[in-house]
Amino acid sequence: MNYKNILVFDFETTGVNPSTDEIIEIGAIKLELINGNYEVVDELSVLVKQDKPLPPVITDITGITDDLLTSEGVDKNTAFHMLNNLYTKDTLLIAYNIQFDIWFLINLYRSEYDKFFEIENDLLDAMAVYKDFHPYPHRLESALATYPVGVPNSHRASDDAKATYLLLKKMEEKLPPRINNEKFELSRYINVIGQNPKYKVPFNQRLKHVTYIDHWPNQQLIYKKR
Repeated sequence: MNYKNILVFDFETTGVNPSTDEIIEIGAIKLELINGNYEVVDELSVLVKQDKPLPPVITDITGITDDLLTSEGVDKNTAFHMLNNLYTKDTLLIAYNIQFDIWFLINLYRSEYDKFFEIENDLLDAMAVYKDFHPYPHRLESALATYPVGVPNSHRASDDAKATYLLLKKMEEKLPPRINNEKFELSRYINVIGQNPKYKVPFNQRLKHVTYIDHWPNQQLIYKKR
């Protein structure tokens, strides 16, 4: 890959619906290509205040409480600007299960910046890479059990962003070549979302520049197609 900037990010949220739920925590790592190698040049870890109490299940999963958001959080617009400082339109965006996070990102920009905002950035879904070579389950915790990186899957945004970055590095190193003995290429996963054939991504949630394919586990479907 030859991107000048890469942003690995993760959100903790009040629920799973990006249209009605809110971001409660942002974790992000900005990488810059320096002398041929990617180096971490900036990081973000910020809690976002809420107007409503958190659902108890979210506190149970993340450990984030209403009191913590009140005492340590910033308002939504401030959090947006902190994230936007790491973002450019030519940045490669990376997340684990990026189809979930990308719509929270889009709606954050539509709320705080431009109501017609569209993502045109190239995307890479770390879960698609893991699923391509491994059987079920495919949660981040499963991937980290297979490829330990020294960062726990804590359901906190900063930890999960760091874990995703290190996971991709380890998979790039450990996964063997599959085609003509070529070196394993993460670039094969750029702008590809692997969808569960039973639960396809709705058309109104698809990005124009992204290819959506039915993706069965452990069959190298995306790798072979690219």
